[in-house]
Amino acid sequence: MPRWQAEDDNVDIVYRNVETNEKFSTFWSGRKGKMLLFLLLIVLFFMGLFVGYLTGKHMQRVMSSEPKSVPIPLHVVHTYHPIAASVLLGYISTSDIRGVVEYLSQENRTFLDADQFTAKNIRLQWEGFGLDKVEVKTYDVLVSVPNTEKESFVEMLNTNAAPPSGGSLFRSSFPGTTGYQRPFMAYSPSGDVSGPLVYANYGRREDFEWIAKQPQVTVNGSIVLVRYGKIYRGDKVSLAYKYGAKAVIMYPDPEDFSQEDGLIPTSDKNTTGARSGATDNPPSPFSFLFKFFQNGPRAWNDLAHFFEPKGQMSPYEMMREDLLRTSTYGDPLTPGYGATKNQFRLKPEDADLPKIPVHPITADDAQTLFALMDGVEVQVEWRGKLNATKYMLNTKPNLKVRVTVNNEQKRVNISNVIGTILGAVELDRYVVVGNHRDAWFFGGVDPASGVAIHRQVVYAFGQLRNLGYRPRRTIIFASWDAAEYGFLGSTEWVEENARELQERTVAYINIDAAVTGNYSFAASASPLLAEALNDVTSYIKSPTYPNDALLYDWLRNFRDGDTQMPKNTPLIPPLGAESDYTPFYHGYGIPSVHLEYIPNPDTTDADFFNNYHRRFNPFETAKAIDPDFSLHTTLAQTMALLTMKVADRSVLLVKYADYGRTVRKAWESFTMKYTKLNVPAYAEALALLNQTISNFVQAAVNFDDASTYFEGPAKLQLVKDPYILRAWNDHFVNFEKAFIYEPGLPNQPLYRHLIFSPSSEDAYRQGSFSGIVDILQEKDVEPSRVNQQILLVVNSLELSIKSLRSSLAMVNWQKPDNITDSDRADADSGGDDS
Repeated sequence: MPRWQAEDDNVDIVYRNVETNEKFSTFWSGRKGKMLLFLLLIVLFFMGLFVGYLTGKHMQRVMSSEPKSVPIPLHVVHTYHPIAASVLLGYISTSDIRGVVEYLSQENRTFLDADQFTAKNIRLQWEGFGLDKVEVKTYDVLVSVPNTEKESFVEMLNTNAAPPSGGSLFRSSFPGTTGYQRPFMAYSPSGDVSGPLVYANYGRREDFEWIAKQPQVTVNGSIVLVRYGKIYRGDKVSLAYKYGAKAVIMYPDPEDFSQEDGLIPTSDKNTTGARSGATDNPPSPFSFLFKFFQNGPRAWNDLAHFFEPKGQMSPYEMMREDLLRTSTYGDPLTPGYGATKNQFRLKPEDADLPKIPVHPITADDAQTLFALMDGVEVQVEWRGKLNATKYMLNTKPNLKVRVTVNNEQKRVNISNVIGTILGAVELDRYVVVGNHRDAWFFGGVDPASGVAIHRQVVYAFGQLRNLGYRPRRTIIFASWDAAEYGFLGSTEWVEENARELQERTVAYINIDAAVTGNYSFAASASPLLAEALNDVTSYIKSPTYPNDALLYDWLRNFRDGDTQMPKNTPLIPPLGAESDYTPFYHGYGIPSVHLEYIPNPDTTDADFFNNYHRRFNPFETAKAIDPDFSLHTTLAQTMALLTMKVADRSVLLVKYADYGRTVRKAWESFTMKYTKLNVPAYAEALALLNQTISNFVQAAVNFDDASTYFEGPAKLQLVKDPYILRAWNDHFVNFEKAFIYEPGLPNQPLYRHLIFSPSSEDAYRQGSFSGIVDILQEKDVEPSRVNQQILLVVNSLELSIKSLRSSLAMVNWQKPDNITDSDRADADSGGDDS
């Protein structure tokens, strides 16, 4: 190796090889060179500032799209006005929504991790948007996480085998990757159990009952293998425990996961007007190498999609889930009370949590287990779509399965962000608009699509507020934490403020995994909000059929087939218990609505989009479903306009007949399904309930017919009397409270809605009359308990009938004998709420 020596002068440093006398100099090494380098760095610094300034100005234009002028004085408009609505919708930016979804999808963001979209950052953003007040509410809750030092696994053992193999035929393991959380089932107890393996299909009651009829097969003392779908996962575990299982293994069968994420084929676009579901080309290994240096660990996401067949669920992936029992939601240690610092708490062992170990495995692992099982092959209906696999019911005595779960329970702080725009007229009446921000990993669809839409709605209202707008009623925006653990954030806030919210909240508007398919807009809601939904969607433009309103697009896909419903009525099912509306609606009777875009339920039996709660749920998934993000934009517009209409209309828009027809239809469906009621022991109570439902429907129709009087010039008379107007609107606020039974439903004390609540054996299904259902499904049914639940429904309906008749008397009493020509002219020109 040559040896170099340096000769120093005032210009640069010259290096000389002492063996060859060869010289080499560097321009930047001397004093002048260093000075020039310093000046160059300064120039580059200011150039960077200038570019950043230009970029910021561009982003500001993209974010706002604000109008040059507003033709009405918003500071004096305290009722719904179409021009204010037009200005509001002008702030909904597709590019901004797309950017937020992409940004949120770049990082692994479970609420326990340090993500970039923290409560503090949201609070600062919302304050910058112009909200009146923004605060962070913190709660102390119990969560469950995998033990980082001890592995969880599933193992198949041959008990006849001798060492050294130990008889292990198969072992499922997922040691985890840097930056990723190990697959686990939250709230599953730790344990190490062994037993014979029994396949129980979806783990429903009818599945376990079918197994009980099979000779020489028993669930008692066995390890149960179930697939996701049909019912809530926590209910599968509860039922398995009731039938004596020692542990549960869950796997995702390809049959139950959308193979195309609910996409409409591109070829259908030109012939039907349907949206294209075309996706970008899958990434190549070369693009992966580039993205690895560009994005770091996130590039593994792209590599996984390269190896994963287009539109299919990877057989090597498993899901992360919560396993809270359906009898509770929210913090397990403080059921019914906000998990504040000084709240009384149950001991973890006394909480209503799963009693047996539960662990997820991949579809590939399930296929291996089925191949090793050598018992009886199951019926055709129980067979999924695992490749080249016989679905076996059980194993021979010499084969055992071992389930080892190592989870930890710990208390952590979670934080909701609550932003408020105060009402100008009815300060003490609230419209709450919520979305959760936590995710299992990247969350490109769940919840990033909803977070981006919710954020855009908050931004739009903030900008409108900066122009002088103030709603008639108070609008509360909420960013919920820890929803993936059982709606912890929303539940604790609702429980802490239950009395105030129950008395004052007009409606709760929710969005979650907003765009899981591109087939159709859909909504589930309290029947009280059906008319408002119909009204709003008649103003929003359809992204699929540009010449039509969203309502007619919705009607094409989901028209209510009930012959007694009006012709142009979209199907609006009752709410299940799948998102943060649960404590509002099922707990306290606050009218709620859930908005989304979904896949076609008639062309797929899938219960999930294929990246649901998986490690690979990236931005690419959201982009594949909605390439131009027009569906996201449509949902944001719908959510914003619905919020404004409920917050600003002086006379709330409602048709109580919608509620009556929905109750009648639910009861007819119920009696057809549950034939166990057709016995003399229930005849008297059922006759009374049938008559009461008929009376309820008629009372609702009578009220709506009479209230049309206030849709013309007489409405101005109503609006001019603040006391009558308040009483009129409070009838809407309090109407559904008649169906809230404070002690709760049997076996589900936090579910209090007597008409619309999910069954204790399926939290996801939109249930009705679940108190009656749960008693009927008990092993030894006591007729008196069934009659009790029937009569509770009767009494709640009678209370509603009295409320309708009381308000009807107010309508008749208020009819004035003379309405001036001026009133008629004002009404004919549009006037209030047009």
